[in-house]
Amino acid sequence: MRVNTCDRSWSPWCARRSSKSGNDREQGPGEILDRFLEGREIGFKRDFDPRAWHRRHHRHVPFAVGASAAAAALIVVAVLEHPASVAHVLQPPTRHLALARPPKDFWQRLGMVAENSVPLWMTPQQGPLKEVLYTGHAMVNGFQASQVVAVDAGARTEFAVGFLDAEPVWVSEKSHKPVPVSLSPVVAPATGRWQPGGPTALSSFSAAGPDVYITNGPEWALLTGAMNVHWGEDPASDAVKGQIVSLPSAPRQALLLTESASGSERLYLRGVHGQWKEVTPPNNPITQLVALGHEYWALANGTLYVSENGSRWTTRYAPPPNFSIATFAVGERGSSTLAAVSLTPVGEPGLGPVFRSTDGGLRWTNIGVPWPNGSAPQQMVVTPDGGVAALLPGPPAILEQWTPASSRWTVIDLPHPNTSGVGQLTAFSNGDLLYADSQGNLYRYLHSVSEWQPLPRAPGVPASTEPNLLMAIGDHQVLLAYPQGWWVLVLK
Repeated sequence: MRVNTCDRSWSPWCARRSSKSGNDREQGPGEILDRFLEGREIGFKRDFDPRAWHRRHHRHVPFAVGASAAAAALIVVAVLEHPASVAHVLQPPTRHLALARPPKDFWQRLGMVAENSVPLWMTPQQGPLKEVLYTGHAMVNGFQASQVVAVDAGARTEFAVGFLDAEPVWVSEKSHKPVPVSLSPVVAPATGRWQPGGPTALSSFSAAGPDVYITNGPEWALLTGAMNVHWGEDPASDAVKGQIVSLPSAPRQALLLTESASGSERLYLRGVHGQWKEVTPPNNPITQLVALGHEYWALANGTLYVSENGSRWTTRYAPPPNFSIATFAVGERGSSTLAAVSLTPVGEPGLGPVFRSTDGGLRWTNIGVPWPNGSAPQQMVVTPDGGVAALLPGPPAILEQWTPASSRWTVIDLPHPNTSGVGQLTAFSNGDLLYADSQGNLYRYLHSVSEWQPLPRAPGVPASTEPNLLMAIGDHQVLLAYPQGWWVLVLK
């Protein structure tokens, strides 16, 4: 088996001219993954280890963690400590918290119209809360707004966010005195080199030590540094798509979740010798699957589970009655595992709070709901400092963070208004956020200076194309997958 021995100084991928025989060029199930673009080949470096690879002495910890500080000082939203056990101080969903509103509240007196309202499930101490969307045009103490999303307790507003042209421009507390959302400057674009990875649209990517697993529909592949890389079919014969993850502590093993055209799921574990074995899932359906450190994490049927071997699962967070987990995030800080879950009521409209853990999910703290925009978090990341960043889809989309230092949620102004309300959020290992909007723009939020930095676009990808897969590897690499193929950006 040939190994790519090209220059190893800057990227885990590198190009070399083809020297394959005619037999190597057969297509079909044994299609060569690496060959495209003018007869050149892309090989994954055998010595690339996402746990240890560094550039200019930046140490890597597993990707998908990150956040940064925002400048506006805002209100604390329901922070309750539970030091000894998993405790849930939540007001259960009840039908009597209907959407009825008293006439002519503060915002209606300003000429705005209440478009819709959903209950917020917080704590008994706060009482019934609702998140209400108002539209129209209002002037509040000199600040304009074309939309206001307010958290109301009866006719009293607890806090609100004002939007103008789909961009959050101010926040206010009970006094209705808006505080401007501090703008996040956009600095000079970053420079880097794009390295093509393959001409296919990846559906999942998992870096585990020197081995990297990828999936495309019902096929999977393992990149180990060999020049001849072939697609393998999923072990489930009826699979139409799959997601694969692997642990850095056991890089030659992998956990594969397949889905059939009818929506049925199967879970398979790959052994050290390459054989697949079907294993029992923790529950169904599985909506998120993550590998971190020595554990697999799965969100299944609204409950969070963990496993060290992929076949025996234990519950790590069971939500209180009438609630389920909408999404979760995990990360690492030294030897500690950080986690966050966002709750949603079952069978009822409304939004729930976010719970956070700094000890691998053994104890959880309620850190409240993010500032309102009418939506629950679509994606979350946890930061090396124990914070949480959340992307709320809207529309319009809004990005927020919770930090241990402030114990509050704050709004991070997006570099470009996201009126469609969709996007992707992940992070670099140093805590910088990595964000892609629906227009295909790619940005890095520099934690140290609270500024956005545009990143270069992938070559040959239309400007309006949103990536189907966005990953950060360490502090200086970005993996992007589009319908046209996938690339790795190595930043200078």
